[in-house]
Amino acid sequence: MPRGARSRLVLSFFALAVVGFSPCGAEDKDSPTKSQAAQHPEACKTFSELAPSLNSALQNDGLDGARSLVTQLSQPPAEGGAPPINQVLEALFVALNEFAQDPPESGNTDGLCNEDTPPPLDQTNRLCDLRRILKIYIHEGKASQSLHAFDPVIAGTLDYIIGVQPSSDVPHYEIARDLEIMCTQTGECDAHDTFDLVQGITAYLSPAHASQLLTDTQALIDDPALGGLFSSVGADGGSSGNLGEAGFEEVADLLLCAIGEVDPNAPADQGGPFAPIDQLLNGTLYPLVDSSFPDGAAYDLPDGGVAYSHLHTEIANAAADLEQMLDPNASEPVLQPLQATMQCATVPGSSLCGKVVRPGFVQMIYHLGFEAKVIGLDEIFAALQELITIDAQSEEPGMVMRILHDIAAALNRDDEALSALTNLCHVAFQTERPCDDGKGDDCPSLPLNYFPPQSSAAPHLDNCSNGAGVNYSVPDKACMCNAEAVTPEVATLFEDGITDEVFCVLDVLVYGCAGGTSPSCVVTTTK
Repeated sequence: MPRGARSRLVLSFFALAVVGFSPCGAEDKDSPTKSQAAQHPEACKTFSELAPSLNSALQNDGLDGARSLVTQLSQPPAEGGAPPINQVLEALFVALNEFAQDPPESGNTDGLCNEDTPPPLDQTNRLCDLRRILKIYIHEGKASQSLHAFDPVIAGTLDYIIGVQPSSDVPHYEIARDLEIMCTQTGECDAHDTFDLVQGITAYLSPAHASQLLTDTQALIDDPALGGLFSSVGADGGSSGNLGEAGFEEVADLLLCAIGEVDPNAPADQGGPFAPIDQLLNGTLYPLVDSSFPDGAAYDLPDGGVAYSHLHTEIANAAADLEQMLDPNASEPVLQPLQATMQCATVPGSSLCGKVVRPGFVQMIYHLGFEAKVIGLDEIFAALQELITIDAQSEEPGMVMRILHDIAAALNRDDEALSALTNLCHVAFQTERPCDDGKGDDCPSLPLNYFPPQSSAAPHLDNCSNGAGVNYSVPDKACMCNAEAVTPEVATLFEDGITDEVFCVLDVLVYGCAGGTSPSCVVTTTK
């Protein structure tokens, strides 16, 4: 499989690994359609049948880090109860269990779905909608290329974290540490905020809104002037004289502060809720853009070509889309959960509002997008446009966002499900190293870029410390934290052709568990 296939979402791997510890029903729980066993007789398959390549790969000696993590998650908590991995499996069934309660569709031919003439979207069975999504996007192959277009983005991110060129020549495990902290339930980080945000975004993104947002964003990203504005290298190979990385970080901080200061209750005579964003645009961005790249004016490209900038207009269109999506009076708002999520994603720092994005995120985006240039945004936008077009032209326009919204809503209502998923995320990205390397020596703490050395940013387990500095050689794999041990192995799993089995497992859960065959699993991806 091409290298890009290695980058499917890391959680997909853990979702598959979870299945290996029980049949479809964890803790003696059967598939979501147990009450309809006479109509839907097929049970979920075993892990080896669901994902043969992954099952085989996990026996490989080179994947002891992944096995160690699975073992860690399989231990019952000290306070009693089910092991975390079983709790995650139950979380995976929360939405399916809810969808299974929907009435069968009128005119159905199998006791559940009407495949020939689906009813209107507000009268469908959501398990049937999941089947239709799989049928359109996977079985019929209409979006096979689009679904893999995101691989390079996640591949570039994974390589940046573990330090693989061209993404980076040094590790950046500070990203894992940030994610570990953000997956910890604290006063600033609450998983409900994240799922509220997903619900708000998916409720807003009707086919029309999605198409407009994508069109305006793509026009902005495609304008060479945007790259020129932040480029640190000029046409002659020297300094560009433009904003560079420092300017990119400053603009990111200003935008963060502006969104954080949007006030739903601000009166019209004070500029209304979006006065902070409007002030940023009119007072900073537009003057900067117009002085560097006047709207509609010709300018020279580094490769010798000529382009015409419409950056002012493109930023204005994108900002209008953003303010429309952030309408604080929406029935399922995006603004309020976004602001709450931003509290989790920020730390005190020198900026307009005294907060900055957690260390490493902005630097990673700048490096991958403007320096290493390993992310092909053109391909991503083309893929998104194809997915939106397919959804808009389907028999039930808006079906994809409705299903994503309802999955998020079902998980959001289940505190146990959120707790299980949060714990999985926290453990998977753990940057705490053991105290003992297995030979009686203390393991040094993991050095992290942008974090103060010898701080509590990446402590030892049990709070032990040997006072080691940031420069050292890892003496043995026994000293690796979960993030170090597992991330490269997950990348290898996807390199070896595991990604398509994610669709196979989803197919079995939606088709096999509910009765019928699982078309995505006809061809396996064993290497």
